[in-house]
Amino acid sequence: MRTNTRKIQRFLSQLHDVEFEYLKICLQMVYDAKNLISEFQLTPEQFCAFLHIDTAQYANYLSGAYNYDLKSIACMQAAYVTLKSQQAAKEAETKFVDVVK
Repeated sequence: MRTNTRKIQRFLSQLHDVEFEYLKICLQMVYDAKNLISEFQLTPEQFCAFLHIDTAQYANYLSGAYNYDLKSIACMQAAYVTLKSQQAAKEAETKFVDVVK
């Protein structure tokens, strides 16, 4: 697939500062969501449960066509912390079992 860089440049050059900042937030949320799904191998249902969104909104959430707010950002951070904590607990348990053997 070819990227139409001129079209993107025209779009970006027409943005006001506030619109550009909002675009950055949207892109960061999409990036974080895809990383969360990939790193923890989440199903769409699991992802939606962590982020407190309806499964019908899943595609929009991952494409950036979603109205992200502070709750969205907080849920993303909470999901990451929860999943990392669960992962660390499993790793610690595995290491403890290996030490006991």
